Amino acid sequence: DRVGRKLVLNESGKYFLQQAESIEGLFRETIDTIKSQNNERSNTVNCALYSPIGNPGTLVAGFKEQHPDLLLRIGFPSAGVFGVFSENDIDIKILALPLHLKSDKATLLGTEEYAIALPKKHPLAQKKDLCLADFAGEDFVASVGAKANSCFSPTSLCKEAGFCEVQWQTEALQLVEAGVGCCLVPEFTWLAHQSYDIVVRYLHDVKHHRHIYAQLSEHKHPTQATLTFMKYLQNYAQSVTSPAW
Repeated sequence: DRVGRKLVLNESGKYFLQQAESIEGLFRETIDTIKSQNNERSNTVNCALYSPIGNPGTLVAGFKEQHPDLLLRIGFPSAGVFGVFSENDIDIKILALPLHLKSDKATLLGTEEYAIALPKKHPLAQKKDLCLADFAGEDFVASVGAKANSCFSPTSLCKEAGFCEVQWQTEALQLVEAGVGCCLVPEFTWLAHQSYDIVVRYLHDVKHHRHIYAQLSEHKHPTQATLTFMKYLQNYAQSVTSPAW
């Protein structure tokens, strides 16, 4: 309203101003929240571990120690567990394949063989040249972290033998150490678990190899945090594969 030469707010104007200020406050709060979430997301790496690479606990702990300002979240899709992120939020995948992967988004971390883990008191523990056929009728322990119908999973390699299934490779190695049975074990996994009191030998008649890849998401541009983790993975893979046993 006009009062003399001045314009002043009437009751309706005061009410409108109050509502506008409230809306502006909510808008600014929303913008701050989005910025905070984007900043948090840019410092977070969501890694889908489709195949084990060494010791996941050591992998996470080492990355956290070197990069305390970054958050690494691990999901296990092969076991149906993505953790706290969805499939669409994956930044990097770790894959183990029988063939080479041709993709600009994929980095080869290494190639591993399968070996057999034996209890130290096993009758064949001191023999150097072994074949899978030497273990016909033996009890096997097999991890089912990988899909059981996969042509390169430990389960498929010893499907003709009797074995008990466990969810994780660490449990399998613990059972081998306890004398429950033998276990076909990928090279990276064994080299990251050398604390177990077991014997590991290559098998001459098992020619399966796994090529371990770290693959960036096809649907998003990698953040600096993701690229940092990729570099860490390359160094980690070298550390668990050298020297061989």
